[in-house]
Amino acid sequence: NGVRGLGSLLVTGPDDVNTYYLWIKSKFFATNYQPDYDMKWHYGGIVPVFYDNTLLEGTYSLKLTTGFDPSLPGIWCGTAVVKENMTTTVVAIPNLCPLGCRC
Repeated sequence: NGVRGLGSLLVTGPDDVNTYYLWIKSKFFATNYQPDYDMKWHYGGIVPVFYDNTLLEGTYSLKLTTGFDPSLPGIWCGTAVVKENMTTTVVAIPNLCPLGCRC
C-alpha cells in the first residue's frame, strides 16, 4: 500500500564544549507526506537530537558540521535506518575525517 509508519531516531555525540549541528537527508522520496523527504539536506538540530516517533521509516544519511550551514564539510557522516515503532540510536564520533567528510 506504500504507507510508511513512523519511528524514532536518537543521535548523540561527544559531551564536550563544542556545538555540533545535525543535518539529515532521506534516501527516499515521500514529498506527498512532507516536503522534507526530498533527498536533500535539512537541518536536524543540535546534537543530541531525539525525534520521537516523528520520522517516516526508511534510510537516512546523517552528517555533523561545526556551523549552521549544510554546505560545510562534515566532521562525521553516518546512516540511520528508522523502523516503525522502534528507536534507532546513532552515536556520532567527530573527526573520523580529518580533512572533512564527503557525505
